[in-house]
Amino acid sequence: PTTRGLLLYELDAPSGFILWQHGPDSAEIYTLAIRPVARRKGYARQLLQAAEAALAKDGILRVVLDVAVDNLPAHALYANNGYAEIARRAGYYQRPDGERADAIVMEKQLG
Repeated sequence: PTTRGLLLYELDAPSGFILWQHGPDSAEIYTLAIRPVARRKGYARQLLQAAEAALAKDGILRVVLDVAVDNLPAHALYANNGYAEIARRAGYYQRPDGERADAIVMEKQLG
């Protein structure tokens, strides 16, 4: 597998990043993060679309990711960009308080 990522800068300061890993025809997005002061500017969508373009260029046909069931902004971002729920992982995320949250597994077909 190949691990890659993109880093987004705003005014010479890192403002967000995305990391993924891919094999011959599928990829998994591991994380997408935007600094709190840089949110609500469309940067997450830009990073996601740039990663998808890089993956498509590499011949990747399928992208999967997971998002915490209670992370509504991230879920909306992915759904609005063509990702569909394909599964759930019970108790996948552990919170600092010890509570656990399910993960929604989402998929998008490229090309």
